[in-house]
This record gives sequence, structure tokens and C-alpha cells, in this order.
Amino acid sequence: MGWNQYSVDGVGERLVTMKKNGTITKGTHEGFIAAVAANLEVKVAAAGEKIFGVIRNIAGDDITVQDKGYVTMPYSGATVPTVGSRNLLVADGNGGVTVDTTNGDPFFVVAVDTTNSKVTFDLG
Repeated sequence: MGWNQYSVDGVGERLVTMKKNGTITKGTHEGFIAAVAANLEVKVAAAGEKIFGVIRNIAGDDITVQDKGYVTMPYSGATVPTVGSRNLLVADGNGGVTVDTTNGDPFFVVAVDTTNSKVTFDLG
């Protein structure tokens, strides 16, 4: 059986609602990496920004973000995340993540799909 026949997505999920900061568009930014922008405010994360979580729902100025639990996200960059270890990740600026051994925070990776450039990791 291939790795994609199993899933831990959503296990341990915790959702928080915060205020929108900047352009976050319903129907476009769901599933993008979110970064903290100000007090209780989030934005779509730019390249190199710290990962707060994943945007799940957009309702006006209210943004629901998954900040805990397992997620599968696109990854980009020259370094492929490593399964079974903590990888130093940051936002890639395109909704996904990238490995950054200088500025990244550690996230435990449980699966990597190199064909589709997807990584499954625990947000914490």
C-alpha cells in the first residue's frame, strides 16, 4: 500500500478564530499558511515568515485557523523535507512551506510525497 492510502490530516486539530489583517479572500486562501500580523490578527504568510497555522475558514473579518494537529501542505524549494524528524519550516509565500535551516521552526514530518510536492507534519 502507498503512503497516500493512509492519512493523519486533522488528527489533534485545534481551531482558533482571529481577525483578518490584509488581503485574505474567501474561495482563494483557504488552506494557505497563516502568519500572525498583529494582536489577535492573522494574514496570508509571506515567504520566510513563521508558521502560525493553516487558514480553514473565512467569514468577513473572522478567520478560522488550524494552529494544532496534523496537516498536509505543498512544499517548495531545493530541500525536500525529511520523514521521521523535525524539519525547520517557514512559509514559502505561495500558501505552502519550505525548509529553512536558518529561520525555520521545528515541525515533525510524518510523510513526504515527492511526486506531488506535499508534506504532512504536526503543527504542534
